[in-house]
Amino acid sequence: MIGAIIGDIAGSRFEWNNIKTKDFKFFTKRCHPTDDTVMSLAVAGALLESLANPRFLSGKAVEWMQTLGREYPNAGYGGRFKNWIATPVPRPYQSYGNGAAMRVSACGFAATSMEHALKLSDVVTGITHNHPEGMKAARAVTSIIYLARTGATMDEIKAHVNENYYKIDFTLDEIREDYDFDVSCQGSVPQAIEAFFESTSFEDCISNAISIGGDSDTIAAIAGGMAEAFYGIPQDLRTQAILYLDNREKTILSKFEDRYQPDIPKDKRKILVVVDMQNDFIDGALGTEEAVAIVPKVVDKIRNFDGITLFTRDNHYGDYLTTQEGQNLPVEHCIAGTHGWQLQDEIEALSQTEPIDKPTFRSKELGKLLTKINEITPIEDITFVGLCTDICVISNVMIAKAFLPEVPIIVDAKCCAGVTVQSHENALKAMEVCQVKIER
Repeated sequence: MIGAIIGDIAGSRFEWNNIKTKDFKFFTKRCHPTDDTVMSLAVAGALLESLANPRFLSGKAVEWMQTLGREYPNAGYGGRFKNWIATPVPRPYQSYGNGAAMRVSACGFAATSMEHALKLSDVVTGITHNHPEGMKAARAVTSIIYLARTGATMDEIKAHVNENYYKIDFTLDEIREDYDFDVSCQGSVPQAIEAFFESTSFEDCISNAISIGGDSDTIAAIAGGMAEAFYGIPQDLRTQAILYLDNREKTILSKFEDRYQPDIPKDKRKILVVVDMQNDFIDGALGTEEAVAIVPKVVDKIRNFDGITLFTRDNHYGDYLTTQEGQNLPVEHCIAGTHGWQLQDEIEALSQTEPIDKPTFRSKELGKLLTKINEITPIEDITFVGLCTDICVISNVMIAKAFLPEVPIIVDAKCCAGVTVQSHENALKAMEVCQVKIER
């Protein structure tokens, strides 16, 4: 069910600022879980406690939705649902809003048959969105997820939807320009389904869903659940999404996956840290021939790396020359927003996450992030590449070593360059003494 959560998080920054292209990064600092994530987890919690038994699910669904709704009061609920959360004895209110469809992915994963899937969907939907269009949309999404995870082909799923739920007669390209915000099931669920139908991978499905605009986070959450069931999810993408969840949310997700999705791979992961591959360090204010020379090697390293890739970015402001670093290195560089501050174009195009901005040589935020990743999925090893070997690379290697002393650290010397050739070599030797593996 994390597919819905990924769609929600990736789409969150576009809900009120639509984007009409598939060219965007999934995760940035402006992304966050919304009500789609909270209520998807509420349904998951209810399924766990009721053992996915429809006889006991209704009361548990009300309990979980109200509990999490009150724990996360600013998640972005609609007005009527917010009132429902606060009501001592809540009643369904004939809603056909797309909240009916965005929260049911767990039903599709917990079900043991199509009949079971539809019963689960009806129960968790009927407690609020009992309008026929709300019930239909939730059933459509749940049934697609059940079919996808049990081996149905895309053509079989399309036929099922066409016969039982929606006759989708448009393509995303046909509606993208004029499609607008619509929170009804009728005006957003077929669009989410079409985003899935036109997809070639999990990532492509999420990109499709967000690219049409509208209620971006919810459309992507609906599409994400279906895409997860059909394609699976790259483990690295899963890990990056979980970083946005708090301990309460992570615990619910983990328990649900352990019971209903035990085959999700959770192997150790490799991490690549690309340090400060910015224009000013390559061919700008502090550029060198050696830095220019490693760019193609770093690009190849990123493209061929099987794991999570993180990026750091030196980040200074107009007062740089008054700082201690500026007084010792009086050359303005990497001033936020300038060309020199930006990652080199080819490397920027390969980055799927926003760089970690650091005001000085090393980043404690990098150490904290690596620690969080290691808590979610144990890290096999961490490889560092980038600029400059003798300043920012060595500084961040030591940060990683301090935060995760038992995780092997590697520096690919071929993909690093220093201020000078000699200082590059000196830094490599210093790191080697500190039990860092140097690949030459």
